[in-house]
Amino acid sequence: VTSYAVQPGMLLLHSMLVSAAQVTGAIAIPQGTMAVAVQVCVQADVAGYVQPGSYIAVFDTYGGGQGLQQTCDVAHQAQNISTVYTRMLLPKVEVLSVTAAPAAQSTTSSSGTVLDGNGSSSATQGTVTVTLAAPQADAERLILANETGLLYFGLLTSSSGQHSDPGPTQLFK
Repeated sequence: VTSYAVQPGMLLLHSMLVSAAQVTGAIAIPQGTMAVAVQVCVQADVAGYVQPGSYIAVFDTYGGGQGLQQTCDVAHQAQNISTVYTRMLLPKVEVLSVTAAPAAQSTTSSSGTVLDGNGSSSATQGTVTVTLAAPQADAERLILANETGLLYFGLLTSSSGQHSDPGPTQLFK
């Protein structure tokens, strides 16, 4: 069977074929992991290049005195930028599925300007639900980061030089 839904005209790859015992619902969950879904903005999803079967690094931005909120239709603003940190949460995670949500409606600022996720004038970006395979401890980290911070993904290749950060990176000192 296939590890995820096959679209008409899609090429079948050997890596897409798995035993029926590996399939739970419509996705194959690797042994020792569980499926965890997180919702991110399109730009955090490497502009749509993250696909089922991809491996990604997961980054978390947090702090600022107040909880950062994942909204794709307004600019992210922290009260105190000197206390906002970004760190690599997980260096390598397998993507099981990607589901794009309909694009959010545009938001109008008090000046009447239509704002997108970057605070600039344009149509707003939608959200994407990405299901990842992670062991329990990593799943707990993903859920906490998804609820309290802002997640971003980095698309990996076989030669990517990612590593776990020893601590957070403060971008502005």
